[in-house]
Amino acid sequence: MKFIIEEDLPKVGAYLYVYEGDNCVFDCLQDSIDICKEIALEQYNVPLESWKNSSR
Repeated sequence: MKFIIEEDLPKVGAYLYVYEGDNCVFDCLQDSIDICKEIALEQYNVPLESWKNSSR
């Protein structure tokens, strides 16, 4: 599984996307990146310290 958090600019919040292969199987808009990380932890056991910044 692949987990991506993207900010929704201008400052609306952040989206958490969960992919299985090339298919997005879950997405949600939250108020902050930290809330997205908490959801990933609670629902998918993604450790908070495992996140890294990625440049496109």
